[in-house]
Amino acid sequence: MLRRARKHYTRAESSPNDVFRLSVPARPAFVRVVAVAASSLAARRNFSPVAAQMLSTAAEGAAECLIGASRRPGRLFVNYEIRDSELHVILERRGRLGRVKIRSAQLQCFRARVGRQLDSWGVDRNRLWLVKIRA
Repeated sequence: MLRRARKHYTRAESSPNDVFRLSVPARPAFVRVVAVAASSLAARRNFSPVAAQMLSTAAEGAAECLIGASRRPGRLFVNYEIRDSELHVILERRGRLGRVKIRSAQLQCFRARVGRQLDSWGVDRNRLWLVKIRA
């Protein structure tokens, strides 16, 4: 995020291990924001256009699976972690009472939509994480 100084703009420089956090309402209208952020970070870290698009599609699919058809209020928390030549995207949904557990239907949706587009991925009770390695 750029902050306006008196006569110039300042920005944070990226180091080999940066973490960017994003929080959006858990609604289908905000899923694309998660995908665009993943694609932008991948492009900035010199991933190939194909790898950036694959990561974007995977992040969008994972966010859609986590949100699902639920009408309950909540937020989707996404961490983008840059580790040398890897970009990790960690997604978590939280409601009013804390973390929302991932259901089996959401897990099946995630495996069907995302699995082939990534170098690695994982699931625990509350989080999905995606890993794309720069080629």
